[in-house]
Amino acid sequence: MKSSYSITTFQKYKTKAKILEKKFNVTDLYKFEDQRINEYLGGGFGRENGYESILIYGDTGIGKSVLTLNMIAAAMKQGKTVGMMILEDDMADVYNRLKKIIPGSDIDSSQHIILSDDELEKVFTLDDVCEMMKIWFKDLKADIIFLDHLQFLFEAASSESKNAQWNEQRMFMRQLMPILKKLNKTIVIVSHINKSKEDGMAQIMGSSGIYQSATKVIELRVNDDQEELVLRKSRFTKKKNGGLDSLPVKLSDFKLTVDDKRKEESGSNESDI
Repeated sequence: MKSSYSITTFQKYKTKAKILEKKFNVTDLYKFEDQRINEYLGGGFGRENGYESILIYGDTGIGKSVLTLNMIAAAMKQGKTVGMMILEDDMADVYNRLKKIIPGSDIDSSQHIILSDDELEKVFTLDDVCEMMKIWFKDLKADIIFLDHLQFLFEAASSESKNAQWNEQRMFMRQLMPILKKLNKTIVIVSHINKSKEDGMAQIMGSSGIYQSATKVIELRVNDDQEELVLRKSRFTKKKNGGLDSLPVKLSDFKLTVDDKRKEESGSNESDI
């Protein structure tokens, strides 16, 4: 009986492996304005000639969307084509906030792709969203897509049963990853947390497949009235800069920077990912 499966060898991947080796253990395709944030995250986020799936999570109102805006601004300033699936905020507000971070000329580029209000009103499935992302990446030439926030998407396209919802979420992430890998693209996904007493990535709302499939997971939290970034997972970088467990930051006028005063007070502790 003839098999329908094809067999391949490492020869197929050697050329790409050689290209990726030049930036091994570094994710620096996109960079924040504050270089110290890039250093903490292993160079920034996204990989040249490779894929990355970044998950941002934290409590409601903590500033996840502001962190995301700074990532959008970083990509726009580099002349990249940015896809934005902003499902909760008004895009007019997003535009005004972005203008506080970068010049309007970078935002106004016709190359950027936005999920319109009309599209949001349509009934869709998670399969539809995966297909839309594939079109954005492949046909519309998006370099990076931002999805804010994930639970809004799942609620709009979910089944009634909780178990069915979690299976759909797991399948959504499973369908998304091959698209990113094949096209060498980056996606940034924003997630809410549940209200349980769990810590770390277990707080992330929904299926565990959401954070298991991510290559970089960043928590934004408040510790002693201080916002800080916590790099919970990083598949493509070995160690956080200086071994810092967390990085104190401040969100002022929609700009994300390191909080120098708090950083000096906290010092650094050696810690592997």
